[in-house]
Amino acid sequence: MNFNYRAYLYVNLMAVFYLKSCQSFSLQEGSSQIKFDKLQNRRSVLFEAVTSVAAATFCARTITSPPSTIHGIRPSSLQSCLDLHLPPKPANTIRLYLCRHGQTESNRLHKLQGGNVNPPLNDNGILMAEEMGMALHNSMVEKDREDVLFYHSSLLRAEQTAKIAVSKFSFGNRNVHKTSSPSPRTISLDSLVELDYSSSSWRNRDDYTMPSRKEVHHMYDRWMEGHIDERLGKESACDILNRCASALNTMVEGAKQQEARSVVAVARGNYLRFLLASALDLPLAHYVAGVPLDNGSVSVLDIELGAEPIERTVSNSNMFVKNKSTRWRRPDDFSILLPKSTAVRVNECRHLTGIKQS
Repeated sequence: MNFNYRAYLYVNLMAVFYLKSCQSFSLQEGSSQIKFDKLQNRRSVLFEAVTSVAAATFCARTITSPPSTIHGIRPSSLQSCLDLHLPPKPANTIRLYLCRHGQTESNRLHKLQGGNVNPPLNDNGILMAEEMGMALHNSMVEKDREDVLFYHSSLLRAEQTAKIAVSKFSFGNRNVHKTSSPSPRTISLDSLVELDYSSSSWRNRDDYTMPSRKEVHHMYDRWMEGHIDERLGKESACDILNRCASALNTMVEGAKQQEARSVVAVARGNYLRFLLASALDLPLAHYVAGVPLDNGSVSVLDIELGAEPIERTVSNSNMFVKNKSTRWRRPDDFSILLPKSTAVRVNECRHLTGIKQS
């Protein structure tokens, strides 16, 4: 077992700061003894000190590199993390699991990718997809695992994540190598594809040159003010939101036809933020630019079957902020219909414990 001296030093320093905050002792330079100023707290503080140092030693021995995938075995101390710990699914609902794809090298290097960049998963990304599949399996009751649908965008990183997750979902428990039911099939859905920022007309730059993050966030602000026809690269907010509505409605209809109780969708982070903002009626710029969705994370919506669809327009939606200096579009200029959704979890990452994000 490897010993992590950095973790050992860090947690021990935390223990020292904790003891100093008690103001019941002083450390004498050049001495290993602790001198207590308040004798009445000596035993309790000393006990906490010993406990903290013991915890530091344990953490240093258990905080190591990402879990090994040799023979599909994961350290037993992390097995309990392979569950999303979700509340029970209400009756007459479809539970939608929105998953961000596993890590790519561009993610690791914090490069903006977009829909026109199509790298594969790296080793970390493959591990994330495996853990995602097992966590999804463990988070569903047996009935909800039947006929579950796995959708993914047409991008390679999303397709790889979905197929790896399905392979692990089918095994469920790593000690069980056969299941009575067939593996779920993966379905490519064009409306789940990532935002395409690239454009030859983007400030006269070359094809496939990406805008800066500052330029992207500026356009998000413009969209939130109602300028949803303005384009960032090849797409406008109107295009993206219509695509989000199409994806949600397609997946819900597919679940109804297959009598599926659970649907999994794997896509890119920025697209999922738009989808969540539109489904939950949240401010576009604040949510899309400010809410973290880590690689391999899972966000969960409960979609009520039989409920009337909800209409979103520029004038009635919280996605857009009214500004007196902005010329507002008429309500009939933009309208999408979305299934009634309730947020259960956003950016759940406990199943990724021990896997480095960068």
